Amino acid sequence: VSAKFWNKDVNQFATKTGKGSNLKLSADKRSSSAIDTEFTSLSEDEFHYKIKAAFEPKKIQYDLDFTSTCPYGYQTDKIQFDPENSKNGYCIHRFIPTGRVTGTVIVNGTTIKINGTALYSHAVQQTPQYCKRWNLITMNNGTDGIMMLEFVSKATSVGKAGIVLDNKLVGVSTECSVEQVSSVVDPDTKYDIPTEMKYTIKGKTIEGEKPFTAVLTMKPSNQVDRIDCLSFLPFLIRKFIQSFISKPFIYQWLDEGEVQLTIGDETRTIKGLVLQETSHVSK
Repeated sequence: VSAKFWNKDVNQFATKTGKGSNLKLSADKRSSSAIDTEFTSLSEDEFHYKIKAAFEPKKIQYDLDFTSTCPYGYQTDKIQFDPENSKNGYCIHRFIPTGRVTGTVIVNGTTIKINGTALYSHAVQQTPQYCKRWNLITMNNGTDGIMMLEFVSKATSVGKAGIVLDNKLVGVSTECSVEQVSSVVDPDTKYDIPTEMKYTIKGKTIEGEKPFTAVLTMKPSNQVDRIDCLSFLPFLIRKFIQSFISKPFIYQWLDEGEVQLTIGDETRTIKGLVLQETSHVSK
């Protein structure tokens, strides 16, 4: 479990990782709690959640409400780890592409009020060795935006993307691609880290089935995090797992970007803050 906070106006950044142990689920499995966090469903009819986090030491504390502003969500296809035995599990990602988040964040004893847009992502991935990497991008300026996930396994890749206009999901696509135009090697992890990325989404609108194309080119420069997902383990155990089983690292950037969106004969530009995430699990 990890939490982070970044205030671009004053370049204030804080991050904290917890163990997330002692997980408990509600009877309907809509709510959960752990030592550091609580996710509580507030409505049976709407997607409305209370999110709390209090990491020790009290570097970051969250008390947030997330409410969906989009009547639809979507998910990637379910990929079975073993097609001949469904009991071996699966991987799947589900998304609420846009919503409102309100509440407070306490960073180093200072309380900050939060009122903005948010993406809700729910991911299930039970076997770390199954996934090689995934790329996630989300951009929303309060009314318009895009979201895209590319999930790469050792045998195939799965992509899913959504287009939001006026807080309405207007299109969902599986015809989406991520091109790593250029990269550098992280000397610590030996993973290829992008210095330029091109995201392309094609599909048809939900209403009217008009063809659409969205293109976004980014040169990530403002890296806000690099997460060693095994950092909570003792050094020797962590190094053994990284050397022989899996070495999961997550890289995140937050930069301004522009999406060129064409729907039918109409072209528009969507500007906003872009969160890019590249996650590596294994070579």
